[in-house]
Amino acid sequence: MALQAVENGEVPAALINNYYWYNLAKEKGVENLKSRLYFVRHQDPGALVSYSGAAVLKASKNQAEAQKFVDFLASKKGQEALVAARAEYPLRADVVSPFNLEPYEKFCEKKK
Repeated sequence: MALQAVENGEVPAALINNYYWYNLAKEKGVENLKSRLYFVRHQDPGALVSYSGAAVLKASKNQAEAQKFVDFLASKKGQEALVAARAEYPLRADVVSPFNLEPYEKFCEKKK
């Protein structure tokens, strides 16, 4: 794992999804980590935002159940469960992550 290689001093830096670091910080305590997150900003050539999605396949034999699951994922309760389990950015404005994430809006700011 790239993050563990940074923690072990095997490599100086690695590209990771932020939730790996936040989950490790939650497990071990930030003060016990050697690594820190650096967020590449908007218009920087290294900037990357990774999204996850959900959909119901047209060929699904369980479309109604699948749609209920997708609806749950997008609901307030579903988003609260997702962001509490992992340091993911919520889809909904009325859901706040307990991980004290860097505000998503900061990634969209133009360089001055």
